[in-house]
Amino acid sequence: MPLGEPRLVREVHADLTEAHPERGTSVQVVRNTLETLVKRGVVGKGIQKGTAMYTATAPVASEGDEPPAAG
Repeated sequence: MPLGEPRLVREVHADLTEAHPERGTSVQVVRNTLETLVKRGVVGKGIQKGTAMYTATAPVASEGDEPPAAG
């Protein structure tokens, strides 16, 4: 999801399906994941004309992207 560009759930789902055709998912799973990311502050949510629009607010880091803790 491009930063700052509001997207519908079905648009995000279509992009994911195109990018990863081997991974089957549903629109509901994408919606639930986006709502979780909204709660974590990674994705913004706005309502436009009664429709939820999601906007990436920060790059999403993978679990392996964090540097090891210094000890």
